[in-house]
Amino acid sequence: IVQQVLTPLLPEFLNAWPAISVHVMATNRRVDLIREGIDLALRVRTKLDTDAEFVVRRLGTASAYLVASPTYLQRHGTPGTPQELSAHTTLSFNDPQIDVRWTLLNNHGEEEHITVQPQLSSNDFLVLTEAAVQGRGIALLPSVATQEEQRRGQLVQVLPQWRSPEGIVHCIYPSRRGMIPAVRTLLDFLCERMSPHYQPRDTTL
Repeated sequence: IVQQVLTPLLPEFLNAWPAISVHVMATNRRVDLIREGIDLALRVRTKLDTDAEFVVRRLGTASAYLVASPTYLQRHGTPGTPQELSAHTTLSFNDPQIDVRWTLLNNHGEEEHITVQPQLSSNDFLVLTEAAVQGRGIALLPSVATQEEQRRGQLVQVLPQWRSPEGIVHCIYPSRRGMIPAVRTLLDFLCERMSPHYQPRDTTL
C-alpha cells in the first residue's frame, strides 16, 4: 500500500495542507497504536479484528494474483493448474521460509493450498515485482502492486481465474474523541482518495 498508493498521494496532501507534518512508518508487524503513539494505521486483513478502543473505516477489498513475465513463461511454460505451481520458481511475500503455502480461490468458490519453495522471499512488493519483471519466477502479488507492469506488458497474469482470499483494506485509529484536526484531515483525505483503488471488488486489472 505504501509504495503503490500512498507514494503519489502524500505529496498531494502536503501541498494542500503545508502546515501538517506526516511521519510514515511501513511495517508488516502488528503495531500497538496507543502504546506506540500512532494516530492512524492502514491495514489489510482477511477479517476485521478490533475492540471498543478503536474505530475502523473500511475502504474496500483487495486480492493478490499470480503474475510472471512473458520471458519466464516462454522459457518454463505456463502452469495450467494451481498444483503445477509447485514445479515452478516462485517469488513470495513473506518472511524467509523454506516452504510457503499459498491459498488460492476461484470464482466457483473452490480453494487450493499449494506448497511452494520461493527462490526469493521479501516483505517488499517492489522487490518482488522487479524480480518478476526480470523473469525470476511466478509471484503472488496484489493487483495494485503490478498494474503498471501489466499495462506495459512486462507482466501477465498466470491462472487468472485464481486469486488469494480477499483482504479488507481499512483505516484503524483510536476513538475520534480527542482526535486532533490534522489527523482527521489526513484520515478523510486518504479515505476519499484511496477508496477508488479498491472499489468495486478488486477482481480485474
